[in-house]
Amino acid sequence: MKRTILFISSLLLIVGCSKEPKNKLPPQTSISNQSKEKSKQIIKKDTKYGVKEIKEEYVTTDYDCRLLPDPDSNNEITRIPKNTKLKVIESKDVQQGSMLNKWYKVEYEGEIGWTSSFNMKSHPEVRITTREEMLSNYEKKIGKKPINSPLTGKIPEVVNWLRKNKNNFDTIKYRQWYEPFPQNNKWVCRVQYDEVVGEYTLSSDMLFYIVGGNVIDVVDKNY
Repeated sequence: MKRTILFISSLLLIVGCSKEPKNKLPPQTSISNQSKEKSKQIIKKDTKYGVKEIKEEYVTTDYDCRLLPDPDSNNEITRIPKNTKLKVIESKDVQQGSMLNKWYKVEYEGEIGWTSSFNMKSHPEVRITTREEMLSNYEKKIGKKPINSPLTGKIPEVVNWLRKNKNNFDTIKYRQWYEPFPQNNKWVCRVQYDEVVGEYTLSSDMLFYIVGGNVIDVVDKNY
């Protein structure tokens, strides 16, 4: 009887020791998983008051080059010597013929102007545009391309100029109209015609330079 009681007491003691404490922490792996879940949460940044990163760009001249007031100008401000390091203030693409050229706005010895990227040691690759792209870029700068009449070949801007500036406009007989093309940021319209002046008939080969729909210059190719 004593042995039976002792055996039961020992069994109860073993069972009691095998129970887990109520306040025992979850396994370490559970804590680790919870940390990972928290780390996946995305914290949104307020860009309104954020500090913008400003990246400065520098270029170095490959040879003596001109500093111009504008990429389309031929008026030289000064010359920049070879191996001069310059800070780029601004840059832009400029259509020049069929090539799209990058220009830099820089400061040299207190003078601010523009110089071509092809004057620099590290210049971009040559970018040749399609005819459509070239004409589109020029139209953004100097206005719509003048259009030849599909029936007569005449260009209205040129005809209007002749009407206003030629006393003998009614005597003009056109021999050949050419399609306009861009040159030095102007549309060039060429026309050949004959006109009667007194007892004489004069033949002219004229170039009309147009910007923004207006004739700004006229040159006779014969002179």
